[in-house]
Amino acid sequence: MIVLRLMEGWKMADIATALGISTRAAEKHQARGLAHLVERLRGWR
Repeated sequence: MIVLRLMEGWKMADIATALGISTRAAEKHQARGLAHLVERLRGWR
């Protein structure tokens, strides 16, 4: 999802449709995914 949104430029509604979920659910998944990514990269250099 993060790749589609940030690197491929997909709109959130298009991602939601492709995944068969609501736009709001897609937004929540993205927020959780970004938070997880930030946590995993914290302290990495």
